[in-house]
Amino acid sequence: MNTPRRFSSTLSPVYFTFIVSLVLSTIAVSTNIINSDGLIYVETARVFMDDGLSEAFKAFSWPFFSILMGLLAKLTGLSPEWCGYVLNIVFMSGACALLVSIIQRNDDRLAWLAAIVVLSIPGLNDYRSLLIREYGCWFFMLLSLRLSLDWPEKPCWSRCLAIQATLLLAALFRPEALAFYPCIIFWQHFQTTPEQRWRASLMLGMLPALAFSALLGAYFSGFLGESSRLTGEFDRFNLYAEFDATARNMGQAFNDYARESAKTAHTILFFGSLSIIPWKYLGALGPFVVPILFFLSAPGKRQRYQRHSLLFWAMCTHLLILAVFVLRMQFVAGRYILPLILFSLPFLLYGLQDLLRRFPRLQWPILTLCALLALANVISLNSGKRHYQEAGQWLGEQYVEAPRIYLENTRIAYYAGWKFKARPRHWQRDDLLGHIGQYDLLIFDFSHKESREIAAWPVKAGLREVRRFVDGNGDAVIIYVPEGHSLPPATAPGK
Repeated sequence: MNTPRRFSSTLSPVYFTFIVSLVLSTIAVSTNIINSDGLIYVETARVFMDDGLSEAFKAFSWPFFSILMGLLAKLTGLSPEWCGYVLNIVFMSGACALLVSIIQRNDDRLAWLAAIVVLSIPGLNDYRSLLIREYGCWFFMLLSLRLSLDWPEKPCWSRCLAIQATLLLAALFRPEALAFYPCIIFWQHFQTTPEQRWRASLMLGMLPALAFSALLGAYFSGFLGESSRLTGEFDRFNLYAEFDATARNMGQAFNDYARESAKTAHTILFFGSLSIIPWKYLGALGPFVVPILFFLSAPGKRQRYQRHSLLFWAMCTHLLILAVFVLRMQFVAGRYILPLILFSLPFLLYGLQDLLRRFPRLQWPILTLCALLALANVISLNSGKRHYQEAGQWLGEQYVEAPRIYLENTRIAYYAGWKFKARPRHWQRDDLLGHIGQYDLLIFDFSHKESREIAAWPVKAGLREVRRFVDGNGDAVIIYVPEGHSLPPATAPGK
């Protein structure tokens, strides 16, 4: 894909990626409402601002992103929510730019293609509107990889400490980023000259190895504590007992031979769980699955892997992380797959390059498709679930927080200005039937797919509708009172 010479000479692909990414993320954030994970980070940031560091750790087990949000909020006067969005916009744009820089460093011919594609992959860019920790992790992880590329030729203590520090910063967002220390060490061991190989490996690996040994000792001695997040991360590797129990429970639905003799459930659960990873990966690529398939079917892959060997090692490392997670949990969220897209991008680009060489007339249609995808990923034509915001604002204007108000969705509590984490967990609807009398007001979140439920369940529960907030898709937040009761009097200040 050719880039006009005047344009490419005035703006590098790295800066182009950063600037356009800023614009796309700003559009995405301005047209959406906060996600469920974002609620936790915002409330933890408020706890940190009001009550300090120790209380932040009680509110959330890995609160470093929230602490950063809180510090920025104190510095700027912005709300913690918007500080989180500002940080994410910058981190996401920086991560995309760093990835283009890494690819350009290894193969300059792919730079502009990388800039265009990284801004348009659906699975990656669909998350621009969300307030999540991953962006900071990706930024510092890719910065560490970018610094590592020059390490074999220029091993020195300043670069060594920079690589270690940036990866440690990535781990403050997602602790599994620590797994990339051995990835970088093993990669550089085969890139450095034989004379410097062991010295360079010792420089890079000494501090992480000592820190890991100390953590491992603290884990086995019980010093970390059972509720520690790091304890939970170490526990992930002790997965056989949990996997075996899950397989045995699943096997109860099988016949006796499959359950006891052949252990069919274990085989199905093992390979079925692992198959989620490629399935999610291909789904996240959208139409870019075609270039990946083109790359896999093309000759000369070994040379291309070697050219981008650090990203290939990182991709293999993340596959191992995902395999451990999915075998333990039997699911994987879409955003956990996204580092695979980042690390495999150069191989996707080679496939796209081969495709364009074979079908040169596709250049402008593909460029147009990329532009449309980039916009479609961040511009929503529906109301963006504004009914949560409307219902929450109405609730906050009418009532102060009270235990006799039942809320099914925490986002409504957030927009009412209530501390949603302090509220009791909501019941399953059928379990709630025997407890309706405990509440004066009940607020439910119905999907448009539950049209029959909207009509039948309130009658079964003895509820009367008093207010409804609906979005463009037909999803609704509906406010009820028990049958025979009137809407309770407003208790908010000024009412």
